[in-house]
Amino acid sequence: MNLVVLNQKIEEISVSVEMYNALQNVLTASFLEGIDDGEREAIAFLYSTREGSAYLFCTGDRLAIKCLGILGLCGISLQELLEKLKIGADLHLQTHSRALFEKMLSKGLQEVYLHKK
Repeated sequence: MNLVVLNQKIEEISVSVEMYNALQNVLTASFLEGIDDGEREAIAFLYSTREGSAYLFCTGDRLAIKCLGILGLCGISLQELLEKLKIGADLHLQTHSRALFEKMLSKGLQEVYLHKK
């Protein structure tokens, strides 16, 4: 189960077995095992709806961000999300910075051959 905010309402998005299997069919099992279950589910949804998808994935997990890069998907850092929402926040952890997010996306693009089946 993944929750998204649309028009100031929280909606649940369910990920089907087919969506999850589509992700497992393109990435190695050893790579996927390192990604948190909830993030894996969100990435499966994004991968299955990548054509014309209006969703962005926000995380600070380096492996999940790298996965986005491998799959050619888009995401957003927490820092960038808070800026877009005009919410001032002092992020003490660099794990949520735009710079780290972009660095991990780039690594994913460079390592595609390591993690795809």
